[in-house]
Amino acid sequence: MDKPSEQESRERQRAAASAGRAAGYCWVRFGDRRQHCTAPPDHPGKHYDKFVRATLRALAEATAPKAQARGSAR
Repeated sequence: MDKPSEQESRERQRAAASAGRAAGYCWVRFGDRRQHCTAPPDHPGKHYDKFVRATLRALAEATAPKAQARGSAR
């Protein structure tokens, strides 16, 4: 099997970005692991992948009421 040409690689990347955006995600690549941002398009702030366990935990703790936040006293 031949290695894809640069043009084919660019077209695949463009198609993947279009699919991510069509699904309602920002889809910018970020980080060491080249994750895709799953925040809404044109969001303010940093890029993140909300399906990564550490991000899910941080988002839950940031948005949970104080009584439900991990480690808080009732």
